[in-house]
This record gives sequence, structure tokens and C-alpha cells, in this order.
Amino acid sequence: MKKNHILKSSCIAFMLFLSACTAKEILIEFNESPTIYIVKLNGIDTSVYSFALKPTSITSDTIYLPVQVSGKLSSTARNVSLIADDNSTALPNVHYKLLSYTIEPNQNSARLPIVIYRTQDLKTNQVLLKLRLVQNESFKLFKENTFDSTYNFLINDVLSRPSEWGTNSNSQYFFYFGAYSRVKYQLIINATGKFDFINPPLVSGEWYFYKAQARNALIAYNNSNPGNPLRDENGALVTFPN
Repeated sequence: MKKNHILKSSCIAFMLFLSACTAKEILIEFNESPTIYIVKLNGIDTSVYSFALKPTSITSDTIYLPVQVSGKLSSTARNVSLIADDNSTALPNVHYKLLSYTIEPNQNSARLPIVIYRTQDLKTNQVLLKLRLVQNESFKLFKENTFDSTYNFLINDVLSRPSEWGTNSNSQYFFYFGAYSRVKYQLIINATGKFDFINPPLVSGEWYFYKAQARNALIAYNNSNPGNPLRDENGALVTFPN
């Protein structure tokens, strides 16, 4: 009986010791400076942005970098330090512009906006904007390695053929819009404001609606340029199926 009492007392003392250590560790961790890191979907660290998928009237746009904070919330706004890494080929105030960034009061995440510009050189050269979080008075970095503090944006103005645009009527793109060309695809984007006609799927009435918009834009162009109808990059007349 005495042995059991001693054993129980020892276990209780050991558990109290562990509890005290755990509470102390939690308190230390809780009192440490909050950390910040970049949210990466499925571990992907690079995104491609193409102005070619926008109407030609669009000369600038905004991309967003999602960040997450680990640690206690703050009742005041906290500054976030974001810079372009030296390995970037994108030029400041030419291809992009960084703004001032904060985590708003009582928030633990944010989407940091970066302004990007459509420049002529993007039609032939893709540029890299490598963004990097920097430790400051508000936040430490989440880890010592750079994976959680850097993200890449590749920016271009090169139009690529949709993989679903085939060469026969089994392809919806071909059935409604006809043979592919970059000039025709850009006309469609300008006329409809859309570049993806597959996701989400469209019903036939929607396809015909968008084809009518593109065809009307083609007619308007040709009427404005008598004797010089729109031709594609191969010199062929741009047309749409009836």
C-alpha cells in the first residue's frame, strides 16, 4: 500500500513537472515575435501571368501574393516588408510597382497587391519578378530557408494556343471559331473579354453568343479598313464559320 502511494505521488509530481514545462514552453512561444510566410498552393512557387489573355486596351493589372501570419493577433496594423529579389529580370516602375503593405488589425492573413505593366518588350521577352519577404520590426520569417519567403511571377504578353483548340469539329473551339490563329484569338479576346471557353463549360447558346460578338468585331474592323481586311500572322483572311 505504501509502495502504491509512493508510486502515485511520483507520477503526480512528474505530470506536474511536465505540465509546468509545457506551459512555460507555450508561454515562451506565444510571447515570441509573430512570423510571416507566403501561402503556396500545393507547394507551387511560380505563377505565369500573360497580358496576351487580356484585351489590348488593358495596359496594367494587379496580381496578388497571399501571406499568412503565425502568432498572436495585434490590435494595430503591422507593416509587411516585401522586396524584389536581385535575381529578378523585371524592372521596377517599368514592369511592376510594389506598394506599402500591412496586416490589418486583428487579422492573420492578407493578399499583397503588386501592380504590373504591359510593355512592348513583353511580346518577345518574358521577365521574372522574384518577390521576397524580409524580416522587420513586426515579423520574423517563418523559416530560415527561402522557400516560405519567396515567390516567382513570370510575366509576358505572348498568346498561346489553347490546348483544347483542335483542327477538326470535334474541338468546340474549332467548331464555333474555325481554324486557330493568334490574330483571330486576340480578336476574340478583345471582343468577348474571355480567353477560356472551356472552364467552366459553355452551353451551345453561349458559344454562339460569343462567336457573334467576335464576328461583329471582325465586320467592324473590316468596315473601318476598306480594302485591307484583317489577316492573321500567316497572311490568311480571318473568318468565322457560318
